[in-house]
Amino acid sequence: MFDDRLKQLRKMRGETQAQTAECLHIGESAYSNYEKNLREPNSEILKAMARHFDVTIDYLLGCRPGFALTPEEQKGLTRYRELDSSGQLAVSTLLSIEYHRCCASVREDRRIELIEVMYVQAPVSAGLGDMLEDDIEWDTLAVPLTAESRKADFILRVSGDSMEPRFSDGDYILVRKQPAVDVGQIGIFAHDGNGYVKKFGGDRLISLNKRYDDIPLGEDDRCFGLVLGVTEPVYR
Repeated sequence: MFDDRLKQLRKMRGETQAQTAECLHIGESAYSNYEKNLREPNSEILKAMARHFDVTIDYLLGCRPGFALTPEEQKGLTRYRELDSSGQLAVSTLLSIEYHRCCASVREDRRIELIEVMYVQAPVSAGLGDMLEDDIEWDTLAVPLTAESRKADFILRVSGDSMEPRFSDGDYILVRKQPAVDVGQIGIFAHDGNGYVKKFGGDRLISLNKRYDDIPLGEDDRCFGLVLGVTEPVYR
C-alpha cells in the first residue's frame, strides 16, 4: 500500500517524519496523515515525493515495482548480475558499508537536536493488553526534540491494531504522567493488571478501531498518563 511504501522509503533514508515533511515543504501533521493513510497526496505532492525518494510515481502508488534507474545504474545492475556468488557478496558488503557511512554522515549534517526520555521495554497494548507493572524495567531513548517530547515523562511502544488509524503496531508514543485525562483524550490505563492505550470514555475505554469492543472501567482501574503523540528513536 502507498502508506507502507512511503514509510519504508523514509526509514531507508534515516529521516524522521518532520525532516521529510520539511524537504517536501509541507507540514509534519500533513505528512504524518499520508503515512497513516488518512490523506491522499495531490499530483504536486506525489511528484515531490518521487523526486525526494528518487523513485517513480508508479512505484509510490504500487502500480509497477522498481526504482527509476539511470543508464549508469542499469549498467551497474547488469554487471552485478553477471558476477558469481563471491563477487556479488563482495559488492553487497561494500554497498552496505558505504550506505551506512553515508546515512551516518547525513544524520550528522542535519544536527538533529535530541532529548532523552524514559522508555519502558515491554509494549503497551493497543489491542489485548500487556502487563504494565510498577516495578517494570526502564531505559532511555534519544528522540527528536519537539514540543511534545519536551513535555513527555516516558515513552511506550504500541502493540496491536485497536487504535488504528491513529496509532499502529510498533509506534513509539510520548506520554505525560498524570493520574487522569479528560473524556475524549487518549491515555495509558491499567485494567485487570493489563496496560492499554485507549480513548477515555468516562466509564469505559474506547478503541479507535471499530472491530474492538469498549472496555468498562472498574473501581481499581487507574490512569498512568496522557498520550501526547508519536515519536521515533534516533539511534546513535
